[in-house]
Parts: sequence; C-alpha cells; structure tokens
Amino acid sequence: MATLNFYLDKADKQGKSFIMMTYLAGGQKFRHSVKLKIFPDKWLAGKQRLKENNQEDKFINSHIDNLENIIKGAQTHSLLNSNEINFSYVKQKFNDALNKKEVKRTLEDCFNEYLAFSRTTHRFKTTERLTCTLNHLKEFRKSKRYELTFERINQSFYECFISYLLIDKELVNNSADTYIKSIKSFISFSESRGYCKINNGLKNFKVFSDDGDLIYLSEEELLKVFHLKLDDHELNVVRENFCFACFTGLRYSDIVKLQKENVKENYIEIVTTKTKDFLKIPLNL
Repeated sequence: MATLNFYLDKADKQGKSFIMMTYLAGGQKFRHSVKLKIFPDKWLAGKQRLKENNQEDKFINSHIDNLENIIKGAQTHSLLNSNEINFSYVKQKFNDALNKKEVKRTLEDCFNEYLAFSRTTHRFKTTERLTCTLNHLKEFRKSKRYELTFERINQSFYECFISYLLIDKELVNNSADTYIKSIKSFISFSESRGYCKINNGLKNFKVFSDDGDLIYLSEEELLKVFHLKLDDHELNVVRENFCFACFTGLRYSDIVKLQKENVKENYIEIVTTKTKDFLKIPLNL
C-alpha cells in the first residue's frame, strides 16, 4: 500500500507555512518540500490543495498536480516492470524528474517572475515602481561591476546601492527609500518560494525618508475656489472636481469611476482604487 500526502509545515514568524509532500510505500517514506509558502487559511486539508482565488493559487495547485503525476507515473512503471511498487525506484524516478526540470535561476529571472506576479495582484503603479527598481539594479550592476546574486544582497550591497542612488543618480531620500522597499519585498517573495535562504540582514536596509511639505487650503480659501465663477467650461469642471475631492476626501482615481449606483439616499458608497477600502461618505444636503 502506497500513500502520497501534501500538507503544511509549521508556520514561521510571518504566519506562513511551507507546503510539504510525504510519500510512503513498503514501510519506507521520503519527504519533499514544495518550496512554496502560504498562509494556512488558504489550505484545503481535505483536498490537499489551495483555495483558488487568483492566478498564483492556480499556479501552486498546478505545481502540486505535476508532483503527484510524477509519483503516479513512477508507480505505474514499477508495477509494469515488477508487479509491485518499488519504493526505491519511485523515489529515484521522482528525484530524476525534478533534477531534469531544475534550471539554475538568476536573481534577475526571479525578479522578472515577481514582476509577472505583481501584474496580477497589484496596481499598475506598484508594478511600474518594481520595473524601475529592476532597471536601477541592472544599471548599478553594469556601472559598479557588482555581480547580483541572492548571496550578495548584503550590507555591502546596501551601502553601495544607496550611494549609487543618492550620489550617482542624484535621487532624493524618499525615492531611494522606495527602491529599497521594493528590493525587500522582492527578497521576501523569493524566500517564500524557496529561491533563496532567509536574509536576516534585510532589517538593516533602511533609508531615512524626508517628510514632505504639507500644502493645503484653509476652509475660507476652499470656499473661495468653490464659489469662483469661471467663463471657461473645462476650467469649471476642473474646479468642481477639485472641490468635490476636498469635500469628500476621495482621490481623483475614485472620482472618475463614480457611477449613479454609488450615490445612495444620503451617502456615497465606494471601494477605493488604491487601498480597496470600503467607504461610506455622508452627504450634507
């Protein structure tokens, strides 16, 4: 009797668990880490698969299916050749199949995968920022002749890259901070998929961002704009949209998608584009 099970390992500090595989036959067993981390509430223990809410979930389930098919195919060959399931044969075939498919992935390959993942799960501006980060890394590698590998994303890299951004590229602290945060999120993505070891040094990757100047209108100034009479129709539309944004606190990206259905009896109801927050904004009639 042979059994194949997929299950979750114990959770890490972030609450995520590696997906594990155990194969048992003839009183012998071997384990294999799927090298993908998920939150336990996404796991369907009865089906030994993820709840499919997005493309990433489908990708992981497809990978698990492939592993299961490798085991089943090896078992079938073993039965055909010796009329029994030979544990050593199945294990060897499984390892051979993985080794054939395993291709050494560069840091850039992994970053491109992260970009593809981001396009299905994040806003366009987030993906655009990640693309800029990758471009800066490529230019940094060429300019400083610094080989980019997961092992070399260390304190020395951090200091050289910050110097490159602030001095060579003449960026402000806030821009450099954005790119450092993007690198940290990419490394976390790679760690969760087993592409690299846990990098504890990332906590030291910090940039002191500058507080921007807060520019705002007083209530009196805002009402002056609100009551301002303009002959140009387009300028009037701009004025009305600006005042509406000030009165409601909505971003322009939310205002442009407002429909009649969003306006209820005495409030506006909307899910914001940027943060996906559900808002109910009272209307002062």
